[in-house]
Amino acid sequence: MMWILKSKARQNKIYRFIAPVDLSEEVDKAKAKGDTDVFVFTGFGLTVLDISDFKEVPDKEKNDVED
Repeated sequence: MMWILKSKARQNKIYRFIAPVDLSEEVDKAKAKGDTDVFVFTGFGLTVLDISDFKEVPDKEKNDVED
């Protein structure tokens, strides 16, 4: 499973500085620790995102090409 931001505006701002896959890994780490906050560098400073700002996408949807 992969976690992506729900908001397109936030996607445009944040995905310039961190890859969606890397951000998804940070969400997984936060969930494993029981945290609800994810800290993200946006180029200007740190931004705190809540777990509720993300939606879970199945692996099949994130792959553009079928094997």
